[in-house]
Amino acid sequence: MIIAQCVICQELLGGASEENLLALFCGHVFHVTCAETWLKSSSTCPQCRLPVARRQIIRRLYFSAIDRASTSLLLPEVTGQAQDESVLPCAGSDNQNAATIALALQKARSEVVRLNNAVSALKTDLESAQKKLKNSENEMKTISSLYSEADRLYSAERQKLKQARIELSSYKELLREAESIKLEGLELRKKMEEMQDLQTLIASSEEAANDLLRRYTGDPKASASAAVASASPSGGLRTVCRWAAVLRSELTSARAKIQQYRAEAHRLRRVQAAATKRVLTAEARCAEQKQRLRHLESELTTVRSAQSGTPVLPSTSSVDLVSPATSTPSTPQMGSQATPESVGLQTCLRYVDMNTPDLDSLSWAPNQNLAAAKVSRPENALFLFLTKETSPGLLCNST
Repeated sequence: MIIAQCVICQELLGGASEENLLALFCGHVFHVTCAETWLKSSSTCPQCRLPVARRQIIRRLYFSAIDRASTSLLLPEVTGQAQDESVLPCAGSDNQNAATIALALQKARSEVVRLNNAVSALKTDLESAQKKLKNSENEMKTISSLYSEADRLYSAERQKLKQARIELSSYKELLREAESIKLEGLELRKKMEEMQDLQTLIASSEEAANDLLRRYTGDPKASASAAVASASPSGGLRTVCRWAAVLRSELTSARAKIQQYRAEAHRLRRVQAAATKRVLTAEARCAEQKQRLRHLESELTTVRSAQSGTPVLPSTSSVDLVSPATSTPSTPQMGSQATPESVGLQTCLRYVDMNTPDLDSLSWAPNQNLAAAKVSRPENALFLFLTKETSPGLLCNST
């Protein structure tokens, strides 16, 4: 039995049935992969170094392989024979034992190579299966993400649809409101046209009123009197025209009176503002004098206590002088002895008591400032102003 070995890789030839062998022109046999790798770098035989041409290479060799089952059964028998024959001490038996062991070793190596190839194939299949599993997991993750995205988009679209339905209902409501507003606008336009006609009838000239009457009667050639007669046999329209003319004249005179009353009210407001300002000035001066009097009273009390050596309590009169005045000045009594100042006061009071439409309808409280609100009666303000002008000391004595 021949045991061949590849010189390049130092492995047995034909160890596995799947291996391919080739022979060179010189007769040496190598593995196909080993020989191709060698010939890429050299053109000689790896064993005898003879030149080799590629067209002279035998690309494939075929051998009759032994069944693996018979080989596995043959190996124990060969091993047993080797053990039995190893007892015989002869040179021939030693050579036979060596050949048997070599054959068993070759078969074991062939089996190892086959098993290694099977393991490699299984590893390759395992890696392929793992790659497929990983690809399947990636595809599953992608499908899950796509499903989640589709679900999110579906939820968003459903929310948009709900919002669109709400907006559609609100638009319908707005449309109904717009229709109602349109109808109301048409009614208001009709009423406005009627009011404009009445305004034309009241404020325009007689010719414009006649044109309006002719338009209502529908006869453009008819006169105003004929139009009035045809439009209102009972004379109601004529009465309306007559009252419109009267009311227009009354309105003109009333507007003139209103302007006059407004001018008078404006003048009285200015007079009242000036009087209020002077009253406030007088009150400020009076407060200053009172403050000065209190200071002098305290100094006098201090001096008296220093001279006598005992504290002196302020008298009732001094307390009354120090305490602020809470009463408002009253209107002086007008007796038989009238002065020019009292006559001027009566005249001012008479002008103040005059009633006008604007003064009666207006409220004076929001237009007055905080200081002017302290004066409760205009007679008191004018009295303080006139008494200040006549005798400055009278104001302090009255308080």
